Amino acid sequence: MSNNTVTSINSISNRTGDVNNQQEIDLFAEFEKAEVERHRKFISGNDNIEGQNQGAVILSITGSGASVIKKKSKLKCIDAYSLSKLQLPPIKYIIEDLLSVGLHILAGPPKLGKSWLVLDLAIQVSTGQSMWGKRTTPGSVLYLALEDHQKRLQSRQNLVLNGQPVPKNLYFATEAVPINEGLIEAMEDWVAQQKIANQNPQVIIVDTFQKIRGHTSSDNAYANDYKDAGELKKFADKHEIAVIVVHHTRKQGDQDVFNTISGSTGLTGAADSMFVIKKQGQGSKEAVFHATGRDIEEMELAIKFNDVTHTWDMVSPNASQYIQQKYFASNPVSILINQLLDTNSGEWYGKVSDLDKILFNGISDMDKQANGIPKAPNSLSRFLNNNIKMLEANNIKYIRDTGKNDGSYIQLKQIPPISAEPPQLEEYQGFENELE
Repeated sequence: MSNNTVTSINSISNRTGDVNNQQEIDLFAEFEKAEVERHRKFISGNDNIEGQNQGAVILSITGSGASVIKKKSKLKCIDAYSLSKLQLPPIKYIIEDLLSVGLHILAGPPKLGKSWLVLDLAIQVSTGQSMWGKRTTPGSVLYLALEDHQKRLQSRQNLVLNGQPVPKNLYFATEAVPINEGLIEAMEDWVAQQKIANQNPQVIIVDTFQKIRGHTSSDNAYANDYKDAGELKKFADKHEIAVIVVHHTRKQGDQDVFNTISGSTGLTGAADSMFVIKKQGQGSKEAVFHATGRDIEEMELAIKFNDVTHTWDMVSPNASQYIQQKYFASNPVSILINQLLDTNSGEWYGKVSDLDKILFNGISDMDKQANGIPKAPNSLSRFLNNNIKMLEANNIKYIRDTGKNDGSYIQLKQIPPISAEPPQLEEYQGFENELE
């Protein structure tokens, strides 16, 4: 609303105290009605009333003067046909099919290695190198390492770079104010500086979320989480960058790994993507990188921490199949079959009953049950038939010789690896249902 309008309304309101007789009151009432109608026409014809939608402001006359009240706001709608005809830019990815523009949560238990992961990501994006075989959009990166100091950052950076050139567009900060005390403004300033310098800001990493939370009251945890996360998301969308927030998971487990992210659903609900790292056992270097989001396909990547490069390497794009294959390879039957083929020039042919005797000679039924070994030839036959693809993934070709009358002859043969990536495998079928 214009200042002139506000002034007119105030002047009308202020003169109500100066009216002394009924005639003046009547004259003033007529004048007041005329003023209201004039301002109503002004507002209805003004398409640019600051802070209001068209028709969203009217004047109300009370005994104490004129005031401004709001009507219901109008929705800005678009029909399906018009939407279908819009020429919209494609979704921007900073890491191909993994990290898009928006707010992202990376969560995992304390001391898991999340900071190593985001440091590697920061280096890959700032230098335009691939991350886990996925293309990156090169540009400047700001890493708010709020639980570290410069000495630790320098040491870790040197370990990850391992003699490679130091990126000039990777920036660190070890201190930052909370969201409600000016963090967004500080990040706005950094983005503006990058654009002035003809840089291309791509990623801001906040490590950790707890350090910049603006609302710590427990009265309404959902509203507080959603407000903090919402401000970060709004900032990310405005500048078309990715904001990655490093966070912790709860100790309590859950069937849905994303439910283990600490905090309320206000935090996860506002995020565009969620990433959770879950280790495969105490002391294990291997983990599963769970990912889900609005602009990415849900995925589970098998990753492993490399003690030499100090980075998380992706060992398989399909963690479930990788784990099944790994367990299958460690199965006693698989080990014994490989040992047999090693001593027979990589090939064996004969009856399943003979194979059973060769593999399990001298092993008692009690030891068989304790080690998941089939107790009878028909159980071994079912194991081989149910795991044909798993055998091939472990470089063993299994062929049934159907030309024989009883069909009990089989061939096992060592074969070279089919590909660097695991094939689409059927679920590993063990002997659990075979044991009595």
